[in-house]
Amino acid sequence: MTSSTKRISPAKVALFLLGLSSLAAVLVARPSLAKNDTKAFEQTAQPLVAAANQWRDQNPEGCPTVGVLVREGLLDADINRVDPWGGTLRLVCADHDRITVLSPGQDAQLGTEDDLEWPGKK
Repeated sequence: MTSSTKRISPAKVALFLLGLSSLAAVLVARPSLAKNDTKAFEQTAQPLVAAANQWRDQNPEGCPTVGVLVREGLLDADINRVDPWGGTLRLVCADHDRITVLSPGQDAQLGTEDDLEWPGKK
């Protein structure tokens, strides 16, 4: 029996190194992507809060859902109801003066450190 040694071609080594450098570039760029995601969330949340506040003017004791706002004509039916990561946005009425939109964030789980709310805490 003879032992055979596999040789890795220079082209394969170059492709491997290119893949590593691409991964490194994505990891370095990720903070700017997160900032863009947060901005997209805020732009989606603004009309939801505005409509919820309008609804609340007529219903001071309640807290609407996005579905209620659509049914009552305060939001278009095609309003974006998801955050940049595909999670469902929720309206939260913390007190009589404050309505916020809550996003479960990138991990899609509420109650974790990456959750977002708009407007932010006072």
